[in-house]
Amino acid sequence: MRIIATRPETSTTAQAISAGKVVQLFPENHIALLAQLWETVEPIAMRVNTGEGIEAYRRSLEMFTLEQRLGHAVLSYVSDVMDGGHLRFFSGASGILWDDAMTGLRDMGASENALILSAAALRVGGSPSPLRAERNKFFERLSPRFDDLDAKFRTTGPLTHLQDYVRNNRAAFYFTKAVL
Repeated sequence: MRIIATRPETSTTAQAISAGKVVQLFPENHIALLAQLWETVEPIAMRVNTGEGIEAYRRSLEMFTLEQRLGHAVLSYVSDVMDGGHLRFFSGASGILWDDAMTGLRDMGASENALILSAAALRVGGSPSPLRAERNKFFERLSPRFDDLDAKFRTTGPLTHLQDYVRNNRAAFYFTKAVL
C-alpha cells in the first residue's frame, strides 16, 4: 500500500512515501488508522502546493472543503512530528500548514495537541512564516529545541480525534471530481 504525503520541496508535486517509513513510529493500534486517514485525504495531498508561499497554498486548495483542508493539515502535522519532531514539521515544506493544523486540532477537540503546537509555534517566533526559507533562517539563528514537546506529543492520541472529526463531518469529506 502506498500512502501519499505532502512533502514537496519546492514544487507542487507531492511525493509518495511508503507506510512503512512512518508507521513504526505510531502505536501498533494506530497503524491501520493512519493508513485509512491518509487514504481519506489523498486527493488533497496530491493537489496541495506547500512550496510556493501562502497564496499558492490557498489557491491549490480552493476546490476542497474547509474540513478537508484542516484534516489534511492535522494529518501532515501528526505524521511529521511522529517522523522527526516539531523541527521536521516547521523546517519542512509542511510547516506552512501550521495555522490550519492548529485550527483543525482545536475544531476536532484535540486541545492537548493544540496546546503543544501552540507552544512549538512560540519557539518559532509565535507566528511562523509561511515561507520555508524564512523559517529555516530562524532555526539557524536561534536553534529552538522541541524535545520536551515531541515527547509530550507522542503520549497523546491525535489520530483518534481526527478519525472522529472525519466521521462527524462525513459529508464534507466526499470528493467530487478534483483535477489532480
